[in-house]
Amino acid sequence: MTEDEIHKGILKTHSPNKHCFWFRRNIDNLSEVAGNFKDISESYIDFSGDDVDAEATGLLKVLKDERLQQTLQPDRILKSNVKLDPEKGIDPTSCSEHEKYIKNLCTDFQEKLTENILQGIRERETIDIMDPLYEEIFQQTAICQEKCENFQYRGQELNAIEEYLNTPSNQSPLVVYGQSGSGKTSLVAMAARRCNGNERRAVVMRFLGTTQRSCNIRTVLISLCQQICKIYENYPCTIPKVSTLKLSLSFSVQF
Repeated sequence: MTEDEIHKGILKTHSPNKHCFWFRRNIDNLSEVAGNFKDISESYIDFSGDDVDAEATGLLKVLKDERLQQTLQPDRILKSNVKLDPEKGIDPTSCSEHEKYIKNLCTDFQEKLTENILQGIRERETIDIMDPLYEEIFQQTAICQEKCENFQYRGQELNAIEEYLNTPSNQSPLVVYGQSGSGKTSLVAMAARRCNGNERRAVVMRFLGTTQRSCNIRTVLISLCQQICKIYENYPCTIPKVSTLKLSLSFSVQF
């Protein structure tokens, strides 16, 4: 469970060096204690029966020395070394070294998280000052990137979308459909990512229900109109106000 949390929270997250810290504790005498004091060491290392679980230990070593080390920058890894008391493990009440270790850990933890939270607040304030449209596009782009990570290669479908986009635009809309969970969203997200490399194409995407502004049809349509106007340098544009829930809309947009 812990490894799965690390995998999702660090290895597979967006910008781990912006959001994640690793407080790495190295227990210098763990092997020695594990061989002679199982009752204490089993809180710090995996056992299989009476012996140390070699497979789990090996996987943990790969996770720590390779995967995490390669993912996080040095300034996001805070290292500390400590030795176990064979009888009490980590006991700050009777060991000054352990007391110092716990104190430094708490101090580093508070300082780093406070620094990160304040940085997040500053960035949020910057976004809030900007046009809400920018924030919506930013959030939708992040969602698109997340969906692309779960994409399983489907060359035939992507080629079909590419062919559609390369033909004259005076045709019916292209609809991607399928059963729930079949990968429609990831497919469309990947297609949108591929379109970004073409300067002749304007990519306007919304993943409905993923943000506050994409949860109802009115705000979605307003946001889309604003972005289209922005792309074609007709911003701010005049968008009719809707006073009722019934919308009568007719669009003829060519890209």
